[in-house]
This record gives sequence, C-alpha cells and structure tokens, in this order.
Amino acid sequence: MIKDLITKPVKLLVTHQNPDPDAVGACWLLMKYGGRKLEGAQFYFVPSGSVVSDAVLKQKEVEREETVHVDTGLGVFDHHQADNQARDSATWRVNQYLIKADPNLAKDEALKRVVRLINDNDHFAACWWPEADHDRYVLMFEEILKGLRQARGFSDREVVEFGMICLDGIYVSMKQKVSAEAELALGQKFESRWGQSLAIENNNDEVIRIAQKRGFNLVVRKEADKGHIRIKVVPERGLDLTPLYEVIKKRDRVGTWFFHPSKTMLINGSRHNNTHVPSPLTLDEVVTIIKSI
Repeated sequence: MIKDLITKPVKLLVTHQNPDPDAVGACWLLMKYGGRKLEGAQFYFVPSGSVVSDAVLKQKEVEREETVHVDTGLGVFDHHQADNQARDSATWRVNQYLIKADPNLAKDEALKRVVRLINDNDHFAACWWPEADHDRYVLMFEEILKGLRQARGFSDREVVEFGMICLDGIYVSMKQKVSAEAELALGQKFESRWGQSLAIENNNDEVIRIAQKRGFNLVVRKEADKGHIRIKVVPERGLDLTPLYEVIKKRDRVGTWFFHPSKTMLINGSRHNNTHVPSPLTLDEVVTIIKSI
C-alpha cells in the first residue's frame, strides 16, 4: 500500500484510467484547495487499483514522495481497500484531508453539498432517484463525461481537465442555490390571482427557480444593484401574465420590458440583452399592481 502524504511539491497527480466523477472530483479538490504544493502537478493515469511504476518515475525524474494517488493505489485518497466498510470515496477523503489543513472549508455549505453529490454518485445513489431511468439524467455530469469519451475521443487528461471546469461551474451554481435558499426567507409572501406569490429584492436570480420549485406560482424579483425586474409564473399550468403586462406597460414608460411568447415571463433586464433600461417601479409598487389585478 502506498501512503499519499503531501510532504513535497507534487509533480504527478495520479488517478485511474477512464476517470469517473470521483476521480475527477478528487483531482479538482486538490488542484483548487491544495495550495502551492499542487501548482506544478501534472496528471498521470494508471490501470485501476495500481500505482505509478518505478520505471515511469525514473523516466520522468520524479520521486515517489512527489506523487499523489487518488481513487487508486489503496492509499489515503483511495477507498477500495478490502476492509473498508465506510460509504466514502476519493473525493470525500480528499475533502476531509483539506479540512484538516483548513478548517474553514468545513463551513462551506456549497462545497459540502458538491462533495456529497460526488460521493453519492460513486455509490450509484442514482438508482434510488425518482424515475431513475428518465432521460433527464442524461444531462448530468457523469453522463456528459462518458459521452465525450465516446463522441469526441477525449483522452483521460482531457476528461479530467474538462470535468474540473464543469465542477467549477457546478460549485458556483451550488453557492447560488445555497444563498437563494437563505434569501428566500426574506421574501414577501402574498396571494394573487396567479396563486401563492413571492416578491424579493436581491442580486441572485436563482431565488426565482428555488421559489417556484417550492410551490410559489408567481415570483417577482427586483435586482438590488441595477434595478431590473423579473416576473415569472410556473409553466404548463395555464397561467398567463398578459393582464399584468397590459398594466405594467401603461404604468412604466421608462423601463424596457420583454413579454415572453410563453406568457409566463415578464422581464425587465436580461443577461442576454444588456441594453434594457431598468424600471423605475419599486418592488412594493409592482406587488401593489399584481394584487390589484
């Protein structure tokens, strides 16, 4: 058994061939939070369960202490030991190691959730998801990595590098979700002709999605910094914002409004169009208008 203690600057970060989300996740954590000792690390891939050979180390002029193995090699960052009964993973083990070095990481709720998802994935928790064989899950991280290897012929290194970019995005999205969940409690709840409604002023658009997933039929959000307003109702329930649009366009002659053809979105300001002029209407004024219809 090789013992992966990071005592020297790492030259080779070793994982198994055909890397899965757990291997990618462990590499991502070390490269993102491992500090200067990981800055010059290059990826190297070995058959699953094995370690980088002495011959390869000699050829590359790398010392054994300058390597770290994840998800292979039966070291501290592998979880495939015969006597391991824990439901853990390489990603989970790396995260625990990093927390010991920086206890503040334990307070990062978004990171904790991402690590948990990767850990669950490695234990095929997807088998117990609702409609576990539904096509929607093909859009997920693991399926994308598998598809790229077949469709684009990605090398192991390309899979890890692309996967780490994906995890950067997943982590930021999770941070927005965690923040939106906390901010949701600060919103103003009210009833309207569209049903249970919520109004909130913040800078996190994810709160709209979270609110609608939690049962709000209508959500209105005003950006705290730019002043743009977004109003949405849940789709496919026969809800129509046309009456609200007719009133808004009469009341607001300054702001730029886009009424989506689906009739479920009334948008003042968009990431897809930076020419929209913010509405001068306050959040309270918009809520009053909604209630009056």
